[in-house]
Amino acid sequence: MQQYVQHPVLQQCIPVLQNLEARGLQTPYIGGGCTRNILFDMEPKDIDIHFVGDVPSTLAEQWLSEILAQHDLAGDWDIWNFQEHEPQLTSTLVGYYANFVSTIDCIYLSSDGQLHDLTGRGMYDVQHHLMDLCHLYLDFHIDDARACYLCLESCRRMYLHWLTPTPRTAKFLRVYSHVWRNLTEHEKEYFYKRFNKKLTAQQQIEAKPIYERYGWDFIYYKV
Repeated sequence: MQQYVQHPVLQQCIPVLQNLEARGLQTPYIGGGCTRNILFDMEPKDIDIHFVGDVPSTLAEQWLSEILAQHDLAGDWDIWNFQEHEPQLTSTLVGYYANFVSTIDCIYLSSDGQLHDLTGRGMYDVQHHLMDLCHLYLDFHIDDARACYLCLESCRRMYLHWLTPTPRTAKFLRVYSHVWRNLTEHEKEYFYKRFNKKLTAQQQIEAKPIYERYGWDFIYYKV
């Protein structure tokens, strides 16, 4: 994965992570959309830093702002502590399993300047254009709202990156389509807004067969 680390965006991220860690931030990593887009030869739209520990996100945001100004870095950066909302997430990597969608998202950059493949098959899935849900690698409860998030995001990413779901991922997508009816109206509204924000009208038309195939096309029909 060394060739991907040479990407200029990741190169500028390394000293930022190192500086945050030197200030006392516990295991600050960058994964998700930033690394995923780079792996698929797309420009990352934002850079999200994740961590755990006693430092609140508000203080980490202040540190990050100071570091970005020091290095004269622009762009859409964000940072948050997984434990503020889920105290049981005692490591950044468990936070990735719990909050990220696929094994591909779990390829992360650390302060040592290296990309790490958390699940051990993220790069394989990149190379073979496979969609494999990362939470399936750990045994923990997934509530209805998170299941909907995982499934809807899987459909979107299958469209954007030409991914084919692994058999167990395809099974999860189909089995969990019924949980939509369990969501509150507020939760459903969140997903409708996210769908319309993340995909243009033309992309929605092109992606519809994927949503239909796995039983999630009701996202097209707000009632």
